[in-house]
Amino acid sequence: MNEREIHRQCWMFGFARKWMPDIDGDDFPDLIVGTLTDTMGSSSDEELGVVEVLSGATGSPIHEIRAEEPSIYDKFGWSLCCAGDTDGDGIPDFAMGDPGTFFSGRGLVQVRSGRDGREIARIAGEEYGHHLGSALCSIEDLDGDGFRELLIGGAAPNVETTSQGYFCVWSPAKNRILFEQEGISSLLE
Repeated sequence: MNEREIHRQCWMFGFARKWMPDIDGDDFPDLIVGTLTDTMGSSSDEELGVVEVLSGATGSPIHEIRAEEPSIYDKFGWSLCCAGDTDGDGIPDFAMGDPGTFFSGRGLVQVRSGRDGREIARIAGEEYGHHLGSALCSIEDLDGDGFRELLIGGAAPNVETTSQGYFCVWSPAKNRILFEQEGISSLLE
């Protein structure tokens, strides 16, 4: 049994999954699949989360990206989306969200090249409890630069007692937040 078969049996293979346009030139849509770890805070490379891009025609892997550090990225592949062509090479790219651990995660979103899987851009949560990357969605171009934006969900930073919710619109092409909004607490003070 090879390593890919082992992690598909032992981990939460397919926890997150999204279709994306054809990136390998076979005229079939392809699939992004997130596989979460089954142990929190693992120190073994074999137990890190994995995001794979699979051929829609054959199921064979096109790209495989592993989490960098399990102590920080325990929910690598939690959210996924096709990000459009963020680097202008004519091939759709993809985004991966990792909100981090339940109580302390800052969260992280990476945009990866559909052509070769390299990192194009990343945005990290500002502080612990932000959980940036809890949700991801590609949206139309809002700033007129010709590239799609990402709508990213998380928890509101700077909140001591409750999670109010948070979202931002991020331009992967410019690698910056265009605007952000926090929810309003329903707790009485």
